[in-house]
Amino acid sequence: MSRLSCLVLFWVAVLGGCSDGPPKYTITGAVTFEGSPIDDGTIIFRHMEGNGQTYSTRIEDGKYSVEAIAGPMRVEVRATREIPGEFDEPAPGVKVPKKEMHIPLIYNANSELTVDVTKDQGGVDFAL
Repeated sequence: MSRLSCLVLFWVAVLGGCSDGPPKYTITGAVTFEGSPIDDGTIIFRHMEGNGQTYSTRIEDGKYSVEAIAGPMRVEVRATREIPGEFDEPAPGVKVPKKEMHIPLIYNANSELTVDVTKDQGGVDFAL
């Protein structure tokens, strides 16, 4: 067997054994807080089994779309809003509006929200 043939066989074996992992499924939905869409935030899906993979995406105008593997997920929602009339000064002469986290911890750090991601998931809305 020639050196080139051995090299080709080696790469076929190595690359053939690689996979993209388990299939991912699209989850879409809406997120509201106290009846109003969350304008700008983040939704995080933390896998509750295996290695605890995390999938996150932005919430824009109350909507989100993310791909995740199947299984039970713990869901966290985070969003900030500007505090009227208050500013931070990250550098001399530079003022930026001060922001605060306005979603209670029960929906993020201490979240008990869960969803079971499946192949035919469809939409999952969260009314907080």
